[in-house]
Amino acid sequence: MKFSLRPVILGLLLGLIGLVFGIFWAAYITVNHERIHMSLSQSERATLQDKFVISPERSSSGHERHLSPEKAKLSREHGSANGHEANGGVKAEAHSLNMHEDPIMEAAHERLVRGHLHAMGLGLLSIVVSFLFAFSAAPANVKTFASACLGTGGIFYPLAWIIMGFRTPALGLEASQESVIPIVALSVILVLIGILLCFFYFIRDFFRGVM
Repeated sequence: MKFSLRPVILGLLLGLIGLVFGIFWAAYITVNHERIHMSLSQSERATLQDKFVISPERSSSGHERHLSPEKAKLSREHGSANGHEANGGVKAEAHSLNMHEDPIMEAAHERLVRGHLHAMGLGLLSIVVSFLFAFSAAPANVKTFASACLGTGGIFYPLAWIIMGFRTPALGLEASQESVIPIVALSVILVLIGILLCFFYFIRDFFRGVM
């Protein structure tokens, strides 16, 4: 076996970028937690204002029958918020107190956090597998291709979670998930290609060594 890091340097670099991104993203969402929540809530309100332009009474009686429970809840919250504006202008304060109890907002924030977790995990996976693959007897171009697939998939997959998190208040849980399916599918395929190539050549080298 010929050991050289040069063929897998791209995978190592992309894995390191994933790790660094995951660290900085975790720090960003921790420091800007409330600001992110406010940005997500503004997106949610803007969506509600676009969808429910009629009075709250009609939206709660006529339209909620045709809405999913998730959208019906958002419609009622929108009408309640309008009532607060008319009665005392305490909408912002009430929203600030209750935004952590909103399941849609919590789901959005959880998806943003998962972006950090997947970036760290896949970045580390790309580094470890690429480093180990450098010890195999696989051709240099195969090593480069496999490590590049791992590193690229490891970056795009956490980005899909972050995009999904920011889209959740506007699109809802299911629609936001469906909106990133192409990115997720591409990322999973790339990671699987990298892992399967590494696995194949390790098995081949093992049996060659035994024989």
